[in-house]
Amino acid sequence: MAEPQFHWEENTVIASLEGNDVGRITVPHISLQFPTGVWVPLAGIAGVGVDESARRRGIATAMMQHAVQFARDRGYTCSGVNTPYANQARRLYARAGYTHLFTQYSYSGPLGEPPEEAPQCSAVVRPFCADDEDAVLAFVRQVELPYFGTRVRVIELCGGYMGYVAEQNGEIIGSCNCFPLRLGLEANLFVAGPQRLAVAEALLKALIARVLESGQTELYFSIPQYDQPLAHVLWQYGFRPQPTHVFMFDILDLQGLLELLQPLFERRTDGIDSSTVPEQFVVRMADQTGTLPLNGSAAPVAVEGSCQVITRLLCGIISAWEAYLCGYLAVEPEPTEQIVSVLKILLPSVPYHHPGTDKW
Repeated sequence: MAEPQFHWEENTVIASLEGNDVGRITVPHISLQFPTGVWVPLAGIAGVGVDESARRRGIATAMMQHAVQFARDRGYTCSGVNTPYANQARRLYARAGYTHLFTQYSYSGPLGEPPEEAPQCSAVVRPFCADDEDAVLAFVRQVELPYFGTRVRVIELCGGYMGYVAEQNGEIIGSCNCFPLRLGLEANLFVAGPQRLAVAEALLKALIARVLESGQTELYFSIPQYDQPLAHVLWQYGFRPQPTHVFMFDILDLQGLLELLQPLFERRTDGIDSSTVPEQFVVRMADQTGTLPLNGSAAPVAVEGSCQVITRLLCGIISAWEAYLCGYLAVEPEPTEQIVSVLKILLPSVPYHHPGTDKW
Protein backbone atom coordinates (compact mmCIF):
# COMPACT_ATOMS: atom_id res chain seq x y z
CA MET A 1 0.00 0.00 0.00
CA ALA A 2 1.38 3.37 -1.03
CA GLU A 3 2.55 5.77 1.67
CA PRO A 4 0.92 9.21 1.77
CA GLN A 5 2.92 12.17 0.52
CA PHE A 6 2.66 15.71 1.85
CA HIS A 7 3.32 19.05 0.22
CA TRP A 8 2.50 22.70 0.89
CA GLU A 9 0.57 25.20 -1.20
CA GLU A 10 1.05 28.54 0.56
CA ASN A 11 -0.34 27.93 4.07
CA THR A 12 -2.13 24.65 3.29
CA VAL A 13 -0.63 21.19 3.76
CA ILE A 14 -2.00 18.68 1.26
CA ALA A 15 -1.84 14.90 1.59
CA SER A 16 -1.82 12.73 -1.52
CA LEU A 17 -1.95 9.01 -2.33
CA GLU A 18 -0.69 7.76 -5.68
CA GLY A 19 -0.88 11.26 -7.10
CA ASN A 20 -4.40 12.03 -5.85
CA ASP A 21 -5.07 14.66 -3.20
CA VAL A 22 -6.87 13.05 -0.27
CA GLY A 23 -6.58 15.53 2.61
CA ARG A 24 -5.66 19.05 3.65
CA ILE A 25 -5.25 21.45 6.57
CA THR A 26 -4.93 25.22 6.30
CA VAL A 27 -3.02 27.35 8.82
CA PRO A 28 -4.55 30.87 8.68
CA HIS A 29 -3.08 33.84 10.51
CA ILE A 30 -5.38 34.95 13.35
CA SER A 31 -5.08 37.83 15.80
CA LEU A 32 -5.96 36.68 19.30
CA GLN A 33 -6.77 39.14 22.05
CA PHE A 34 -5.63 38.63 25.60
CA PRO A 35 -7.38 41.03 28.00
CA THR A 36 -6.81 44.80 27.90
CA GLY A 37 -6.00 44.84 24.22
CA VAL A 38 -2.81 42.75 24.13
CA TRP A 39 -2.78 41.01 20.77
CA VAL A 40 -0.89 37.81 19.94
CA PRO A 41 -0.41 36.24 16.48
CA LEU A 42 -2.13 32.84 16.43
CA ALA A 43 -1.65 29.99 13.95
CA GLY A 44 -5.19 28.85 13.25
CA ILE A 45 -6.17 25.35 12.20
CA ALA A 46 -8.91 25.24 9.57
CA GLY A 47 -10.33 23.26 6.65
CA VAL A 48 -9.31 19.91 8.14
CA GLY A 49 -10.44 16.99 6.02
CA VAL A 50 -9.47 13.57 4.71
CA ASP A 51 -11.34 11.70 1.96
CA GLU A 52 -13.37 8.83 3.37
CA SER A 53 -11.46 6.29 1.27
CA ALA A 54 -8.15 7.40 2.82
CA ARG A 55 -9.15 7.47 6.47
CA ARG A 56 -7.72 5.39 9.33
CA ARG A 57 -4.24 5.55 7.85
CA GLY A 58 -2.84 8.24 10.14
CA ILE A 59 -3.08 10.94 7.47
CA ALA A 60 -4.93 13.48 9.61
CA THR A 61 -2.46 12.95 12.48
CA ALA A 62 0.49 13.41 10.13
CA MET A 63 -1.04 16.55 8.61
CA MET A 64 -1.52 18.01 12.10
CA GLN A 65 2.16 17.37 12.82
CA HIS A 66 3.09 19.16 9.59
CA ALA A 67 0.75 22.06 10.43
CA VAL A 68 2.19 22.52 13.93
CA GLN A 69 5.75 22.42 12.57
CA PHE A 70 4.77 24.95 9.89
CA ALA A 71 3.52 27.28 12.63
CA ARG A 72 6.69 26.86 14.68
CA ASP A 73 8.91 27.47 11.65
CA ARG A 74 7.12 30.75 11.02
CA GLY A 75 7.61 31.99 14.54
CA TYR A 76 4.14 31.47 15.99
CA THR A 77 4.17 31.01 19.76
CA CYS A 78 0.68 29.51 19.90
CA SER A 79 -1.95 27.83 17.79
CA GLY A 80 -5.71 27.48 18.10
CA VAL A 81 -8.68 25.79 16.55
CA ASN A 82 -12.36 26.75 16.61
CA THR A 83 -14.37 23.61 15.84
CA PRO A 84 -18.00 22.46 16.11
CA TYR A 85 -18.98 21.12 19.50
CA ALA A 86 -19.89 17.63 18.23
CA ASN A 87 -16.98 17.33 15.79
CA GLN A 88 -15.05 14.10 16.42
CA ALA A 89 -11.93 15.88 15.14
CA ARG A 90 -11.69 17.30 18.66
CA ARG A 91 -9.99 14.02 19.56
CA LEU A 92 -7.46 14.61 16.79
CA TYR A 93 -6.65 18.08 18.11
CA ALA A 94 -6.37 16.84 21.69
CA ARG A 95 -3.90 14.14 20.62
CA ALA A 96 -1.90 16.85 18.83
CA GLY A 97 -1.53 18.74 22.12
CA TYR A 98 -4.42 21.21 21.94
CA THR A 99 -6.20 22.01 25.21
CA HIS A 100 -9.94 22.65 25.38
CA LEU A 101 -10.38 26.18 26.74
CA PHE A 102 -14.10 26.81 26.52
CA THR A 103 -17.36 25.96 24.82
CA GLN A 104 -19.19 28.70 22.93
CA TYR A 105 -22.98 28.74 23.08
CA SER A 106 -25.48 30.17 20.64
CA TYR A 107 -28.84 31.49 21.79
CA SER A 108 -31.47 30.60 19.24
CA GLY A 109 -35.18 30.09 18.82
CA PRO A 110 -38.16 30.72 16.58
CA LEU A 111 -39.16 34.36 16.57
CA GLY A 112 -42.48 35.53 17.90
CA GLU A 113 -43.92 39.00 17.87
CA PRO A 114 -41.97 41.14 20.35
CA PRO A 115 -43.91 42.64 23.27
CA GLU A 116 -45.78 45.79 22.32
CA GLU A 117 -44.77 47.61 25.50
CA ALA A 118 -41.58 49.58 24.86
CA PRO A 119 -38.67 48.94 27.26
CA GLN A 120 -38.02 51.81 29.64
CA CYS A 121 -34.75 53.41 28.52
CA SER A 122 -33.76 56.93 27.56
CA ALA A 123 -31.61 55.90 24.58
CA VAL A 124 -32.74 56.46 21.01
CA VAL A 125 -32.83 53.22 18.99
CA ARG A 126 -32.58 53.67 15.23
CA PRO A 127 -31.41 51.72 12.16
CA PHE A 128 -27.68 51.54 11.53
CA CYS A 129 -26.40 53.84 8.79
CA ALA A 130 -23.05 54.13 7.02
CA ASP A 131 -22.08 57.21 9.04
CA ASP A 132 -22.20 55.11 12.23
CA GLU A 133 -19.34 52.84 11.17
CA ASP A 134 -16.44 54.46 13.04
CA ALA A 135 -18.45 55.08 16.20
CA VAL A 136 -19.86 51.54 16.30
CA LEU A 137 -16.44 50.04 15.70
CA ALA A 138 -14.86 52.09 18.50
CA PHE A 139 -17.73 51.22 20.86
CA VAL A 140 -17.57 47.47 20.25
CA ARG A 141 -13.78 47.38 20.53
CA GLN A 142 -14.11 49.01 23.95
CA VAL A 143 -16.74 46.47 25.04
CA GLU A 144 -14.50 43.61 23.85
CA LEU A 145 -11.44 44.91 25.69
CA PRO A 146 -11.72 42.75 28.86
CA TYR A 147 -12.18 39.49 26.98
CA PHE A 148 -9.86 36.70 25.93
CA GLY A 149 -10.62 35.52 22.38
CA THR A 150 -10.96 36.72 18.81
CA ARG A 151 -12.95 39.83 18.01
CA VAL A 152 -15.92 40.40 15.73
CA ARG A 153 -14.77 41.35 12.26
CA VAL A 154 -15.39 44.88 10.99
CA ILE A 155 -17.68 43.79 8.15
CA GLU A 156 -19.93 42.02 10.66
CA LEU A 157 -20.23 45.18 12.75
CA CYS A 158 -20.71 47.75 10.03
CA GLY A 159 -21.91 45.95 6.91
CA GLY A 160 -24.73 43.95 8.42
CA TYR A 161 -27.73 42.45 6.71
CA MET A 162 -29.83 44.56 9.08
CA GLY A 163 -28.94 46.33 12.29
CA TYR A 164 -29.73 48.96 14.91
CA VAL A 165 -27.81 51.26 17.21
CA ALA A 166 -28.73 52.82 20.54
CA GLU A 167 -27.62 56.41 20.99
CA GLN A 168 -27.60 58.70 24.01
CA ASN A 169 -26.34 62.27 24.10
CA GLY A 170 -24.74 61.75 20.70
CA GLU A 171 -22.80 58.61 21.77
CA ILE A 172 -23.31 54.99 20.75
CA ILE A 173 -24.15 52.85 23.80
CA GLY A 174 -25.49 49.76 22.03
CA SER A 175 -25.36 47.88 18.75
CA CYS A 176 -27.37 44.92 17.46
CA ASN A 177 -27.19 43.46 13.97
CA CYS A 178 -27.38 40.17 12.07
CA PHE A 179 -25.80 38.42 9.09
CA PRO A 180 -26.71 35.46 6.88
CA LEU A 181 -24.02 32.92 7.79
CA ARG A 182 -23.69 29.18 8.32
CA LEU A 183 -26.49 28.72 10.90
CA GLY A 184 -28.85 31.22 9.32
CA LEU A 185 -29.15 34.77 10.59
CA GLU A 186 -26.37 35.07 13.17
CA ALA A 187 -26.53 38.14 15.37
CA ASN A 188 -24.33 40.31 17.59
CA LEU A 189 -25.55 42.29 20.58
CA PHE A 190 -23.27 44.77 22.38
CA VAL A 191 -24.44 47.12 25.12
CA ALA A 192 -22.80 49.19 27.85
CA GLY A 193 -23.73 51.61 30.60
CA PRO A 194 -26.08 51.66 33.58
CA GLN A 195 -29.16 51.06 31.38
CA ARG A 196 -27.55 48.25 29.42
CA LEU A 197 -30.31 45.68 29.95
CA ALA A 198 -33.09 48.09 29.00
CA VAL A 199 -31.03 49.17 25.98
CA ALA A 200 -30.43 45.53 25.04
CA GLU A 201 -34.16 44.83 25.18
CA ALA A 202 -34.98 47.87 23.05
CA LEU A 203 -32.40 46.85 20.43
CA LEU A 204 -33.59 43.26 20.48
CA LYS A 205 -37.21 44.27 20.02
CA ALA A 206 -36.32 46.46 17.02
CA LEU A 207 -34.21 43.77 15.37
CA ILE A 208 -36.81 41.02 15.88
CA ALA A 209 -39.51 43.18 14.33
CA ARG A 210 -37.29 43.93 11.32
CA VAL A 211 -36.33 40.27 10.84
CA LEU A 212 -39.97 39.19 10.96
CA GLU A 213 -40.82 41.83 8.34
CA SER A 214 -38.18 40.30 6.07
CA GLY A 215 -39.86 36.89 6.28
CA GLN A 216 -37.18 35.24 8.42
CA THR A 217 -38.23 33.27 11.49
CA GLU A 218 -35.04 32.48 13.42
CA LEU A 219 -32.03 34.28 14.88
CA TYR A 220 -28.82 32.96 16.46
CA PHE A 221 -27.09 35.16 19.03
CA SER A 222 -23.52 34.71 20.22
CA ILE A 223 -22.78 36.52 23.49
CA PRO A 224 -19.99 36.17 26.06
CA GLN A 225 -20.59 33.30 28.48
CA TYR A 226 -19.97 35.53 31.48
CA ASP A 227 -22.76 37.95 30.57
CA GLN A 228 -25.60 36.27 32.44
CA PRO A 229 -27.79 39.40 32.64
CA LEU A 230 -27.70 39.69 28.84
CA ALA A 231 -28.42 35.96 28.54
CA HIS A 232 -31.48 36.48 30.75
CA VAL A 233 -32.80 39.15 28.37
CA LEU A 234 -32.45 36.74 25.44
CA TRP A 235 -34.13 34.01 27.49
CA GLN A 236 -37.12 36.29 28.12
CA TYR A 237 -37.53 36.67 24.36
CA GLY A 238 -37.55 32.91 23.81
CA PHE A 239 -33.91 32.31 22.91
CA ARG A 240 -32.36 29.17 24.39
CA PRO A 241 -28.64 28.28 24.64
CA GLN A 242 -27.08 25.35 22.86
CA PRO A 243 -23.39 24.45 22.50
CA THR A 244 -22.12 25.19 19.01
CA HIS A 245 -18.30 25.37 19.07
CA VAL A 246 -15.29 24.76 21.23
CA PHE A 247 -12.04 26.68 21.25
CA MET A 248 -8.80 24.72 21.71
CA PHE A 249 -5.31 26.15 22.21
CA ASP A 250 -1.72 24.93 22.08
CA ILE A 251 1.38 26.72 23.38
CA LEU A 252 4.15 26.16 20.83
CA ASP A 253 6.81 28.37 22.42
CA LEU A 254 6.27 29.20 26.08
CA GLN A 255 9.14 31.69 26.34
CA GLY A 256 8.06 33.49 23.19
CA LEU A 257 4.45 33.69 24.34
CA LEU A 258 5.46 35.15 27.72
CA GLU A 259 7.49 37.81 25.94
CA LEU A 260 4.47 38.76 23.83
CA LEU A 261 2.39 38.95 27.00
CA GLN A 262 4.89 41.22 28.78
CA PRO A 263 2.65 44.31 28.30
CA LEU A 264 -0.24 42.43 29.89
CA PHE A 265 1.77 41.58 33.02
CA GLU A 266 3.11 45.13 33.18
CA ARG A 267 -0.43 46.52 33.14
CA ARG A 268 -1.51 44.10 35.83
CA THR A 269 1.32 45.11 38.15
CA ASP A 270 1.17 48.82 37.36
CA GLY A 271 0.68 50.81 40.55
CA ILE A 272 1.56 47.86 42.80
CA ASP A 273 4.28 48.34 45.42
CA SER A 274 7.43 47.13 43.60
CA SER A 275 8.76 45.57 46.79
CA THR A 276 5.93 43.01 46.65
CA VAL A 277 6.29 42.22 42.92
CA PRO A 278 8.85 39.51 42.05
CA GLU A 279 11.80 40.53 39.93
CA GLN A 280 11.26 37.42 37.87
CA PHE A 281 8.30 35.18 37.09
CA VAL A 282 9.05 31.60 35.95
CA VAL A 283 6.53 29.26 34.28
CA ARG A 284 7.26 25.56 33.74
CA MET A 285 5.30 22.94 31.84
CA ALA A 286 6.47 19.59 30.45
CA ASP A 287 9.75 20.24 28.60
CA GLN A 288 9.30 24.02 28.35
CA THR A 289 10.31 26.79 30.75
CA GLY A 290 9.60 30.48 30.32
CA THR A 291 11.07 33.34 32.32
CA LEU A 292 9.61 36.83 32.45
CA PRO A 293 11.34 39.81 34.09
CA LEU A 294 9.00 42.02 36.11
CA ASN A 295 9.32 45.54 37.48
CA GLY A 296 9.72 44.38 41.07
CA SER A 297 12.37 43.71 43.65
CA ALA A 298 10.90 40.73 45.51
CA ALA A 299 12.32 37.23 45.16
CA PRO A 300 11.44 35.29 41.98
CA VAL A 301 8.23 33.24 41.91
CA ALA A 302 7.82 30.07 39.85
CA VAL A 303 4.75 28.04 38.92
CA GLU A 304 4.69 24.58 37.39
CA GLY A 305 1.92 22.43 36.00
CA SER A 306 0.85 20.19 33.14
CA CYS A 307 0.51 21.57 29.62
CA GLN A 308 -3.26 21.69 30.04
CA VAL A 309 -3.08 23.58 33.34
CA ILE A 310 -0.48 26.14 32.19
CA THR A 311 -2.38 26.69 28.94
CA ARG A 312 -5.64 27.37 30.78
CA LEU A 313 -3.76 29.49 33.32
CA LEU A 314 -2.12 31.85 30.81
CA CYS A 315 -5.37 32.20 28.89
CA GLY A 316 -7.25 33.15 32.06
CA ILE A 317 -9.67 30.21 32.05
CA ILE A 318 -8.57 29.38 35.60
CA SER A 319 -6.75 31.60 38.08
CA ALA A 320 -3.36 30.66 39.53
CA TRP A 321 -4.78 30.63 43.05
CA GLU A 322 -7.69 28.36 42.07
CA ALA A 323 -5.31 26.01 40.25
CA TYR A 324 -3.06 25.89 43.32
CA LEU A 325 -5.97 25.18 45.69
CA CYS A 326 -7.18 22.37 43.41
CA GLY A 327 -3.74 20.78 43.47
CA TYR A 328 -3.11 21.41 39.76
CA LEU A 329 -0.27 23.89 40.22
CA ALA A 330 2.99 23.86 42.15
CA VAL A 331 4.31 27.21 43.42
CA GLU A 332 7.83 28.09 44.54
CA PRO A 333 8.57 29.30 47.12
CA GLU A 334 5.76 28.04 49.34
CA PRO A 335 2.95 30.62 49.03
CA THR A 336 2.92 33.31 51.69
CA GLU A 337 0.20 35.93 51.95
CA GLN A 338 2.32 38.22 49.75
CA ILE A 339 2.90 35.55 47.10
CA VAL A 340 -0.79 34.67 47.05
CA SER A 341 -1.60 38.33 46.47
CA VAL A 342 0.92 38.52 43.61
CA LEU A 343 -0.42 35.35 41.97
CA LYS A 344 -3.96 36.74 42.03
CA ILE A 345 -2.72 39.88 40.28
CA LEU A 346 -0.49 38.17 37.72
CA LEU A 347 -2.77 35.30 36.70
CA PRO A 348 -6.45 35.98 37.41
CA SER A 349 -9.33 34.30 35.65
CA VAL A 350 -10.75 36.49 32.88
CA PRO A 351 -13.94 36.46 30.80
CA TYR A 352 -13.70 34.93 27.35
CA HIS A 353 -15.62 35.21 24.10
CA HIS A 354 -15.29 33.73 20.65
CA PRO A 355 -17.81 35.33 18.27
CA GLY A 356 -20.19 32.87 16.68
CA THR A 357 -19.79 34.73 13.39
CA ASP A 358 -16.05 33.97 13.31
CA LYS A 359 -15.16 31.69 10.40
CA TRP A 360 -11.53 30.71 9.89
